[in-house]
Amino acid sequence: MYNGIFQKVIIPASTAGGSADLIIGLYASIKLKLSGGIHMFIFSILIMMDGKAVIEMTKEASNVISASEDFLETLNNLGNFKTEKWFRKKIRSLPSIKIGMGSSNYFDKLTPLVLLDFCINQAVSLMLMVP
Repeated sequence: MYNGIFQKVIIPASTAGGSADLIIGLYASIKLKLSGGIHMFIFSILIMMDGKAVIEMTKEASNVISASEDFLETLNNLGNFKTEKWFRKKIRSLPSIKIGMGSSNYFDKLTPLVLLDFCINQAVSLMLMVP
């Protein structure tokens, strides 16, 4: 039950909210640095820190699949059990652990980079659209 709620509702919502925070924070810190006061600049930095927390969350979620793949590779290379047929078949049948996001998506190694690239592209587009 909890996995379904987290996977389909909470994780996508927090990722989208953090991305929006990062986009707004980047835009506000660049635009309001010149026109607004120091209070607005500090507030935009705080918003960007919330977005960075989401980037760190996706980084930690992507580390799970990396550690799982490394562990399965280590088990596959064990010399003592490599000759036993049942052990080799069992190791080959094990999938790596993936943290799901939505119905069919999951966090892989490049997810934080793709999310950060999206946020920066959207902030630059917003700066070009709004004079």
